[in-house]
Amino acid sequence: MKKIFAILAVLLAVVALMCSCTKTGKVIPEREPEGLPPIVEVEPVSLSLTFVLPEGGLKTAWVEGDQIVVHGEYAKDQVTVTLAAADITDGGKKATKTVDGLKPYVREDCESNLYASWPAELTSNPDHCFFYSGFSTTNALLMVACNDADNQFAFRELTTPIAFKVDGQYDTYAFTGRKDASVGYEYIQAKLTNSEFIVDQYHKSPLVTVGGKIAGGAQADQQVFIPIGMEMPSGFDLKLYINGEAKKVYTVKTETKAEQGKVVDLGDITSKLKDYVQAIDVTAAEALAEGTGANSYIVTKPGVYKFPTLKGNSNKSVGAVESTKVLWETWCNGDAVEEGSLICNTMYEGGQFYIEVPAPFHTGNALVAALDENENILWSWHIWMPETMPTTGDYGYTSGCQIMSRNLGALIDTQPGAVADSRSFGLLYQWGRKDPFIGAKAAGEAESATFAGEAMTLHTGQMTQDQGSDETEETAANPTAFIAEPALDWNTVDDREAWGDQERSNKKTIYDPCPKGYRVAGRKRALFFEPDKNAAVAATFVANMDKYYYQIGNPASTLPLCGYINPDGTYQVGDVIVWNTHMDHDTVNLTYSMLISGGILSKGQTCRSIAGSVRCETYDE
Repeated sequence: MKKIFAILAVLLAVVALMCSCTKTGKVIPEREPEGLPPIVEVEPVSLSLTFVLPEGGLKTAWVEGDQIVVHGEYAKDQVTVTLAAADITDGGKKATKTVDGLKPYVREDCESNLYASWPAELTSNPDHCFFYSGFSTTNALLMVACNDADNQFAFRELTTPIAFKVDGQYDTYAFTGRKDASVGYEYIQAKLTNSEFIVDQYHKSPLVTVGGKIAGGAQADQQVFIPIGMEMPSGFDLKLYINGEAKKVYTVKTETKAEQGKVVDLGDITSKLKDYVQAIDVTAAEALAEGTGANSYIVTKPGVYKFPTLKGNSNKSVGAVESTKVLWETWCNGDAVEEGSLICNTMYEGGQFYIEVPAPFHTGNALVAALDENENILWSWHIWMPETMPTTGDYGYTSGCQIMSRNLGALIDTQPGAVADSRSFGLLYQWGRKDPFIGAKAAGEAESATFAGEAMTLHTGQMTQDQGSDETEETAANPTAFIAEPALDWNTVDDREAWGDQERSNKKTIYDPCPKGYRVAGRKRALFFEPDKNAAVAATFVANMDKYYYQIGNPASTLPLCGYINPDGTYQVGDVIVWNTHMDHDTVNLTYSMLISGGILSKGQTCRSIAGSVRCETYDE
């Protein structure tokens, strides 16, 4: 028993450590990995240290006031060394100084036991250093070193510059990797011992764009520093600013690499600059999401908005974006839609997708897409522009699950007593797909609401013959293609990968069509998807067939009999199918839904090629 408690104590200690050492986003162990010699505690010592600049390096001489951080095992014991003029010798190549308070990192498997970082003001070490050196930026000349037997530190560079000259009154620049290529990091950690050098041992937050100040004076040398080993396969854009406004741009479309000891010298770029025409004033952009994203965004007023070019709620990039466009816009009724009335402009820059919503604000729905250089769709996002914001409620369901007051894409709530307004219908979704199709134009009319842009196309058969997630990826690349497949299910993807069956995997997936903070409602947690099991809620069901709405729940939720799209692509009116996340694993090609047909409420086992309504429930991201 004592042995068991001892093991538990060790495990708890490890867990506690893992929770405490997270400054850089990576757990750094208290002790070395099992099998290596144990750490030996040492008393502080005074040593004469010599710092040597790399031969032919970018920093040509030490100068008075230069500061170097030296550490052993612990960051708390690191020492900042400030060089005086008397310390510098050999034409500035060396500096020797006696340093107090050093605690060498004693190891039997490594000769080096002290580690150095320059410049000190950019050094950002975690709680436990070992032989790691961390920096708070990469857009600067960074150097690291370890000591040898004579306590001499031969520095090595972690970054190398892209150099240029330019005439003009520019004050700042922005350097951006084309097609989402990273050009730097918010934090970088290097590993250096006498036997191993790893430039990028660990990094945090890759950056698509880095910026800085333009050095004053005509023909002054300008330098953008890039971590060694970083590649930009499609080149980069270098924008030049005056008082915060981009004026000129210099573009390189060929592969560019940051290599040890090599400077990428662009020379004088003045004559090669082009006017920078910014389609959207990105400085006015309002962020719609931070960190992770969604496949649907709610916008309620004019302005410029941005969202990350990520796949759904993941941190996965959609790929190399070259351009953007609006695929379609609809006002969700029969009125002639004016192109650009919902989104008048789009653009992509630095990992962000921008849209401009014109004034006066017009309600509706739109689908916008990011494209590659061959104009293939990489991903698309639904922009939901309602007249009023949806609310949530549990409508008397015992789980207390909070459900939206309307279907996904509805511009208003359905009002009892009047014929259901088509603006309350919402959009329609084939089961498991993230992209919507336009709903019916009016109650009782079996055709699409009017729209501007690309029409829905019919694709007969499965999108791909491959089994698995490729089908979902293919539909993501073809968001306006309706899989017209009466006999077969368009999608053989496991429901945990499609909409995330809550009975098997309670996680929102990258294909979930709901906005941030919501997900497609589940079979058991939603309020009425199985009326045979939720008898109390089902008993509240009332259908008004003449006015195309139904009510259910206590208090009652009023929703439209908005119809759906049949597997052959035709519209069905007067009925409704409401999807949930659960796939019927016992019946091929069918899944569960709430079905209302002829005024009768029932549980449907429905072909997944039908495009039905979606209700969203709240979700803790």
